[in-house]
Amino acid sequence: MPRTHLHLALAVALTLAGCAIDVNDLGRPATPDRVRPTLDAWTAAGMLCGKPQEGNVPSGLLQWSCRGMLEGVEVSGDLDGDDEGVFGFQVVAPAATEADAARDAFARLVEATPPLDGLEADIVDFIDGWPGIDVIGSFGDARVRVDVDGIWRVLSVSPGPRRHVDDDAS
Repeated sequence: MPRTHLHLALAVALTLAGCAIDVNDLGRPATPDRVRPTLDAWTAAGMLCGKPQEGNVPSGLLQWSCRGMLEGVEVSGDLDGDDEGVFGFQVVAPAATEADAARDAFARLVEATPPLDGLEADIVDFIDGWPGIDVIGSFGDARVRVDVDGIWRVLSVSPGPRRHVDDDAS
């Protein structure tokens, strides 16, 4: 089947299924406007993120795989979001990374995430010194989880209600 026919067939199938997934001219999901500021900020901080992929769960979220060197630490992970904004992200660094170095790398990423504006200092204080295994903290609407095992130091963040950095916080 020619590529143009394949795109048309996909568009018809999605319409008939009641789905409203925005796709670019290559048939990939487009980056939602409310996720773009976070991806741009992560890029400026030193992360390289791939194209959005449809998530592996029936949530309708898109997922970006990202990696980079932050504060001399190799960091990789995933960011999830949709038209409503950033849903959350999980990033890892090797478990052998010193706690302070991991904290500094993850702090840079937290500070570069617009939906966390105003919460950065509290979150960085929470992960300061890397507080043990599987610890969860709440900061306003945001939920933060830190964990360390034999392979990874993990930071998982859910900013709370999805909103764009320009949305009214009231």
